[in-house]
Amino acid sequence: MSDSSIAKNTHSLYGRSRGTESAVHLAINTTQQLNSLVLTSSMLEPNDKEVPVPEMKLGKITISTLIVAHRNDGCYVTFS
Repeated sequence: MSDSSIAKNTHSLYGRSRGTESAVHLAINTTQQLNSLVLTSSMLEPNDKEVPVPEMKLGKITISTLIVAHRNDGCYVTFS
């Protein structure tokens, strides 16, 4: 692959657990060019600082997104 075929100035975001809230917030609100979003063990329940992922304006995300969850995840506030 030549250097000319690699997209310049593009970024991917990754968030895990409570960090998925920040990653989704950035994917929705950033003015930078993003090419993908990866979320693992996303938060379902709110806390006193953040909005849980399902309550965010997810329809505004227009980049490729991978969501990973595990049925046996022991945390009660993540997707299962």
